[in-house]
Formats: sequence, structure tokens, C-alpha cells
Amino acid sequence: MQFGATHPPGRPTEAGQRMLRHIDDVTLMEAQLIKDLGLLAPNISAHFRIAAPSEAINGLLPRALGRAQMQNFEIVQRNSDDVLDSLRRGEVNAGITSRPLSISDVASYRLPPMEIVACASPAMVCNYPEAAILKAPRLVTAPKSSLPDIWAKAHFGNKHDAFGPARIMPSLGDCVIGAQSGLGWVAAPHDMLKGPLETGSLVQIGSGRARAEKAFYWHLQQRLEEAFTPLITALNAEPA
Repeated sequence: MQFGATHPPGRPTEAGQRMLRHIDDVTLMEAQLIKDLGLLAPNISAHFRIAAPSEAINGLLPRALGRAQMQNFEIVQRNSDDVLDSLRRGEVNAGITSRPLSISDVASYRLPPMEIVACASPAMVCNYPEAAILKAPRLVTAPKSSLPDIWAKAHFGNKHDAFGPARIMPSLGDCVIGAQSGLGWVAAPHDMLKGPLETGSLVQIGSGRARAEKAFYWHLQQRLEEAFTPLITALNAEPA
């Protein structure tokens, strides 16, 4: 035996993860039942997990969690396809995707569309006339990020020119910081860009109407709908 050797911490199996999620689900439903019956609620605080893409995490979801006063949550960043898989495997209690889903025992809601704009530093906007901005480096979290394409199609039409090089950043927030430093242009939720636009560290590309919309959908296990009512309301969600 080698003394002092370190070992990776133990992790639950897939079955164990589903059991842990089930325990959290039951705790959430218990807390909701106690509240509905008007009983003196003990200190019940379940840990729940929400999977969502980066653009939803940077604005939409945190604001709704704050308004709903939800506690002990964990936000897991996933793309839409991975959110679907996580819901099916029972790894998360709820998730946000960019397209409607049809999964047994999962309730789906349509969220207000997210407004997408494109921005760059003042120097980059001067160096790249509007028609040429797509040839400039773009900052994304993944090579196939949909936000630049959604914005470009809305502003330039379906036959817009091919993009220039993609520069990959760890998060959408890092993309915004990189854009302020002149590393490239970024397409992101308008709410996320309000601060940099107001200070002038970023300039919107195109006119004030050069915006696009991206659809989002909220999904959660049906048995948890009542427990998640405050969050569903805060998200301004409607049945899909």
C-alpha cells in the first residue's frame, strides 16, 4: 500500500443518482403539502437541479429564481439535447430547452422569447463595416453556437455570408468580457448586454431594430408542478 496516496471521491451510480433525485422530489412535494394544509412547516429544504443552456443561465433563470425565492438549487449547464437526456435519466428535476419536447410524465411550458442582439467594441465596429462584421472573429461557447446564426439570419437574411473564425470561451459571460476587450463580436441576450451598452464598452451592431428572438421551453416532472408553481409564475411560462 502506498501511504499518502489520494483517491478520487466516490460517486453514485446511475441508479444511485436517480434515487437521490427521487428523495429530493418527495421532499419538495412534502414541503408543498405542508404549506397547502396550513400546517407549521418544519425546516424542509430540498436540493433540486435545473439543466439549462448558457444563454438561459445568463439572465432568464437567475432572475426567476430570485423572484420565486427558491432555495438550495443547482443549475447545470447543458445544451438542449443534453437537457433532454438528463430529464429522461432523472438526473435533474427540471430543464430549459430551445425546442418543445414530448416526454412521458414531463410537463412543458412555453417561455417568453429571448431577445438577441450582437455587439462589439467601438474599435472593432470601426474596423469592420456592418456588412463585413460576420467575417470578424466571433466569441462563442461552442463551435456550433446558435446565437450568432439566429442574429445574422434576422439581420442579414437567410443567405448571409459565412462566418469568420470562432473563438471559444468558457461561458457567455466570458464572451461578453472578451468582446469588450476587442477579441471579437458577440451575440447574446439583450438583458445581459445592457450594462456594457450603457457604459459604451460595447456598441450594438446594426440599427436598434437589429435584434432576433430565440424560443425557450421549460420542462419539469409533472408530479412537481405544484411545488414549482412560484418559479413557473416567475418565468412567465404558459402551457406549451
